[in-house]
Amino acid sequence: MKKGEIRIFIVIISLVLSLAALITGFNLYTTYGVKTPVIKELEKWPEVEQVKIKKYRPYQVMVKLKEVENLMAVYRAVTAQLDDKLGSGKYVLLIEDNRDFGLENAYYRLGPAVYEAVEKGNYTWLESYIAKSLNDKDLSYKMFVDENYLYLQIKGEKGHYLYAVIRRQNEL
Repeated sequence: MKKGEIRIFIVIISLVLSLAALITGFNLYTTYGVKTPVIKELEKWPEVEQVKIKKYRPYQVMVKLKEVENLMAVYRAVTAQLDDKLGSGKYVLLIEDNRDFGLENAYYRLGPAVYEAVEKGNYTWLESYIAKSLNDKDLSYKMFVDENYLYLQIKGEKGHYLYAVIRRQNEL
C-alpha cells in the first residue's frame, strides 16, 4: 500500500467506527435512558399489566391494562406520563385489553353507531343505543367523553373486557 492509500483506508475505518459508536450510543440511550424508565414507571401502576415500546419516531407504546373502573381516567394518566417522559406528539399510544370473540363481535356491531355519534356529536343517543344493544347479551359497559376522545369499555364474562378509545372530531 502506498502512503495515500493508507490514509484513505484509515479515514474510512475511522468513519465506520465513528458511525458504529454513534448508532450504539443512540440505541443505548433510547433503550436505557428512555424506554426502560417509562416501562418501569408505568408497570408500577396497579391498572397496568404490561408495557411495550417499539420503534422510534414516533414511539409505539403498547399498554395492556387490567380491568379498570374508569378507562378515561387511566388513559389520561398514562398520556400525561408519556407526555412528560417522551414528549407530546412523539408517541402513539395503543391500549390492549382482554377481549374475546363475543366482546369483539358486540363492538363491531356497535361500530357504525359509535362512529356516527362521534361524527355528529350525538353522545346521549349513542349511550341509549349501546344500552339497548347490550342489554340482552349479559354485557355491561361504561362510556366516557372528553374534549378529545370517546372512551368505551365493555365487560363480558369470565374476566374478559374490551376497551376502545376513539378520537373525536374537534371543531375549530
